[in-house]
Amino acid sequence: MPAPVAPTTPAPVAPAVAPPQRVAAGGAVVVQLGALDSEAGARTEWDRLARRAPELLHGRSPQIIRFERQDKPTMWRLRTGGFSAEAAREFCDGIRGKGGACAVIGG
Repeated sequence: MPAPVAPTTPAPVAPAVAPPQRVAAGGAVVVQLGALDSEAGARTEWDRLARRAPELLHGRSPQIIRFERQDKPTMWRLRTGGFSAEAAREFCDGIRGKGGACAVIGG
């Protein structure tokens, strides 16, 4: 008679490690990367910048904000935040160096 076989349990799977977030000290300043005529246009611009400057946008999230203007078409602001004033200026310099538009908002 063969010996009983103990049930096996799968080995625990290590949790995935998230990439480090780029968070600058002071985090209250945002930058604007564009003002576009559609939400889709804002998303497309984020994707374009992410391809041109992945080292700058890594770990960042887009903020797409609808902006209503009286007697004018709706605009969509493309922003990202979490910067100190100095870090925002450096970030914008890097984005401009890659062919993008960038303005520091607040700071």
